[in-house]
Amino acid sequence: MATLDSLVAEILEVEERYNLNKINISGIPAWPILKYRLRGHYLISKGVTDITLAKNNKTKRSIRSVKYWFISLFQLLSLLFSKKNVKYCFVGFTRLENVNNKRIDKFFDPIIKCCELEENDYLYFNNEISHPADRSDEHPIVYTDIIRTLSLLCGVIISPFVYLLNKKEFQKLNNVTTDYFTKDKKAKLYSILKICSFTVQRVMYRRIFKNTKPGVIIGVSRITFLPQALAAKSLGIKVVEMQHGITLGRTPQYSGEYNPKIDPDVFCAFGNSCPLDVFGIDPLKIVNIGWALKSYLKTSLNVEEFDPNYVLFISDPEISDYILSTVLKLASMHPDVNFHIRRHPQERYGQKQITLIDDVQNVKDVTSTECSQIAIMRYKYIVGENSSVVFEAISAGKMVARLNCEGMTAMGYNPSVKDGFYYINEIGDFEEFINQREATGAETVAYSDFNTIIFKSVINN
Repeated sequence: MATLDSLVAEILEVEERYNLNKINISGIPAWPILKYRLRGHYLISKGVTDITLAKNNKTKRSIRSVKYWFISLFQLLSLLFSKKNVKYCFVGFTRLENVNNKRIDKFFDPIIKCCELEENDYLYFNNEISHPADRSDEHPIVYTDIIRTLSLLCGVIISPFVYLLNKKEFQKLNNVTTDYFTKDKKAKLYSILKICSFTVQRVMYRRIFKNTKPGVIIGVSRITFLPQALAAKSLGIKVVEMQHGITLGRTPQYSGEYNPKIDPDVFCAFGNSCPLDVFGIDPLKIVNIGWALKSYLKTSLNVEEFDPNYVLFISDPEISDYILSTVLKLASMHPDVNFHIRRHPQERYGQKQITLIDDVQNVKDVTSTECSQIAIMRYKYIVGENSSVVFEAISAGKMVARLNCEGMTAMGYNPSVKDGFYYINEIGDFEEFINQREATGAETVAYSDFNTIIFKSVINN
């Protein structure tokens, strides 16, 4: 099977050949908005699991959701028709982490606390689905539920007119999509409605930003704050993106031509272990600000560790079956070792996989909503492939091995370079790894200490 890197290279060649990044519809750059979903279709057709198409386990609609829909409505009316000057707008991440039985945004809650930002100086946007009842109340939240709902409804209403006015552009998108990305007829409808929804959201956020006058919009993973970035860029407001995870090569998220109408002006990295050419932005615009969660957790953590014979394996959707197969083999070879598996939040096990785990006494799925940086503190030995969690672990001083066998490839592996990791190049290497007593010490820091001064210089200049 082709590697993710080679498949993304194929996608980029198609995008360049047909100048997809140059297509504008009603003043909106179409491809940056559509490419994540369509790239996901392509990868799945080639046998690669891609989480851009994963279905989330959304909470059931309830009275509480209706309540927050109305809260969101009143907040929107206030922002649209009243003036409130702020310095910063944070667009919260779509997934929260469990820290001491409270859900936090691991990217922005620590930054807001470490920088001691005043509540009147910023707005923090997110939606109610991302904020269950046990959400940390360290700062106020502007709920975006009503914006999403209205943009979908209005998008449907205006879609015939937008399509007719931009028929040539839509037909080009549809032809390329059908020829290269997916034959699914729903993709054409998705493209039209997505563009129309963004047209409405751009109008709403432009009005909000005109009334609140922020100097900068800050988000995590550009796919999660495209509407806000689009509106901000059209008003000349600075857009800053925070690094989402460890990236070592081409990815469907970052790779591709930079589009100044919607892509960030500055990219804030949390360490120096990633190549600078993988984030889809000029390396000169990348700034290492460090990882605020490290400082945040130091003041609120007291974790009891397991015995050294417990080993944590970090899984990902792309390698789910490989990880499980490897763990089951190792469990048979090492019956005195307890193997724990932690899945990615968007990784699901089927009944067959659950049964395989249940049938082996020394294998357990320990997946939970608990923050990964807390979960890894319980283990001395941690194993994974390319997940951000293995880099979190090496930065925390843990014994960490990367899998480079059994169908898995440790990206960036260079046997002549000591980077702090132990590499399992064949399954028999695992025994030598768990006999290691001291961490080797990484020469590069995947998660640097958070630098308040550097971050403030980014958002204030």
